[in-house]
Amino acid sequence: MINEIAYLTKQNPLAARRVARLFDSARQRIARHPLIGPKGDLADTRIVVVGPSIVTLKVRDGEVEIGAIRHGRQADARAPTNLTTADDPDPT
Repeated sequence: MINEIAYLTKQNPLAARRVARLFDSARQRIARHPLIGPKGDLADTRIVVVGPSIVTLKVRDGEVEIGAIRHGRQADARAPTNLTTADDPDPT
């Protein structure tokens, strides 16, 4: 996400600030309410929509892990194909 905001900053600084504020607001919401959002397509995940993006997260041992941030138009936005964790021996 950082790369996208950096690119957007060069193209449209005002839009980049808006996107950064959207994600900061979402981060604060998730910190206050870690089980926010519906269950995701992958086991033990939740999804949070932030603008046109879908954030896939998992709460483990009281900690929120952001597994992926995808644009909603991406084919794997709701079930990121590269999302694996040490607890998940088989990502499929």
